[in-house]
Amino acid sequence: MHEYLIESLRKAAKKLDEAGVYWFLASGSCLGYVRDNGIIPHDNDIDIGIYCNNEAAAEQLVALLPVSRRYYWGNKITNIVVDDVDIYLFYPYEDKIVEILHRLYSNALRLMAYEPSIILSGCKRVMFEGVEVNVLVKSEEYCQAMYGPNYRVPDKTWSAWNSPLNIIHEEVVLEKIKMDEGITMAPDTATLYRYALSRIADILYCASHYEHSFGLADGTTGYAIFFAHYWRITGDALYFNYYSLLLDKMLAQLDGRGGIGFSSGLCGIGWGLEYLAKHNFLDIPADDLHDIDQYLESVAADTNISHSDRLSILAYLLQRRGALDNLAQLSLLKKQAELIWAPDQTKPSSLFEISVLLQLFNNPITADLKQWKNHLPENSYTDECQRQMLIQENETNITHLHRLKHKYLLHLHNETLLSAEDINGSLTTFLTTTPIMEYRPFISFCDIHDYTTKGLLGLGFMLMSQLTEDKKAFINLLEI
Repeated sequence: MHEYLIESLRKAAKKLDEAGVYWFLASGSCLGYVRDNGIIPHDNDIDIGIYCNNEAAAEQLVALLPVSRRYYWGNKITNIVVDDVDIYLFYPYEDKIVEILHRLYSNALRLMAYEPSIILSGCKRVMFEGVEVNVLVKSEEYCQAMYGPNYRVPDKTWSAWNSPLNIIHEEVVLEKIKMDEGITMAPDTATLYRYALSRIADILYCASHYEHSFGLADGTTGYAIFFAHYWRITGDALYFNYYSLLLDKMLAQLDGRGGIGFSSGLCGIGWGLEYLAKHNFLDIPADDLHDIDQYLESVAADTNISHSDRLSILAYLLQRRGALDNLAQLSLLKKQAELIWAPDQTKPSSLFEISVLLQLFNNPITADLKQWKNHLPENSYTDECQRQMLIQENETNITHLHRLKHKYLLHLHNETLLSAEDINGSLTTFLTTTPIMEYRPFISFCDIHDYTTKGLLGLGFMLMSQLTEDKKAFINLLEI
């Protein structure tokens, strides 16, 4: 982990130096320099500070750097992200200088104040984890202001949001009345969808920053696909930069250490890379994923692997470019199908499993697998969607969205079942009856699971598919 952070710091430092920016280590990175002479062992990010005496200076700074994310307080840019490094902009505020901390999913920000001399007394160049960096001359005073007199004593319970001793102000980022106006004042459904997507993108960005899984349905891969599509819809380079950053993280996880499962493991990551390549978000030759193929082939040889892992391998192979033309991969695919759907096995119950079966039986190359079609009776997809829509009678926000997703899948698969007007009406009703900032229940930030099915990614994919002509590109994403 620290190797990745050091490399991120090296890249960001080079770009900041080339831009002639007055920058320095801040927050936990400054504490690491003062107390640990390096990155704090349990730290998971790099923090940098930049002093800006006005908003114009901040705008000029952003124009000089490849920023992948920026945060605002009113019209003032407060934080930016460059090469996965958090950069806090320090501003004059009353008789202090403040850095501004956002907590998007709480719709709040806080100001942390310092005596001006701490920030303005200058910097010095030092070596930090093998990288030449700037640190404040008064770094110890900075740490004492934020962490208190015992800052040299490690405290793993310390919270960047709740623990600083120099918080002087807190306010909401966006007042609820303004957010409600964004919904109720939307002149048409497209404007409503774009507004909701902008809020969802903010929350997902915040969630992805704390995500340690790299998988498809509950990790970095799912976020990368979301931001790739969102960049294409908005044309905003910020989202392309952030997608590229997430993609780098995905490509660093192709060794199978996270397991092989579709939701959180290698099959999902490989499926995501193939999806991005097929939809022209990524230029990666099919042969570049050969190592994944070989690894999964060795895993599949184990007769004791689980039903879900075999299904994951099958789903990956069906997405794999050229797999149905490659005799070895086709043989592996058919073998997995035989082991999963033996004649005496129970019929599949999940939409994901039915989707995999449909892909098999609708492809002429796998026509000889039709002997298992008894596992997929006529109308099973429609029946399963409707069953899932009625699975719970409690109309909580989560089950409401769960039902909406399955209704939308019926629409994508067979538009004669549900009209575009019906879908727009359902989406509009959901958005106008569920306050945007109350979407937090769909994502537990301590334990993120199944959010493609029940949460904001699924809702985001539905909204984006309504804003593009390529609706079919979102079918498999919503079936996960």
